[in-house]
Amino acid sequence: MEAGAPPESPEVQALVRQWLTYFRSYAGDNPDTHMKIREAHRLEPELMEGSFIDMPLLEYVKQGVAAATSAR
Repeated sequence: MEAGAPPESPEVQALVRQWLTYFRSYAGDNPDTHMKIREAHRLEPELMEGSFIDMPLLEYVKQGVAAATSAR
């Protein structure tokens, strides 16, 4: 993101796949669970305090995920 790579670039897409694997390892594959996690982050941004991710990075990852899912 800081280097200016677009979310659909191959390098970012490789990182998105890794992120999705990690996310699914603790959140599972249930879309309802994913929605609840997203809602919790939106309503309680302090849940991400101390992590490496902030709202701009989260939005960038969302764009990468959208690009990955639209490419299927």
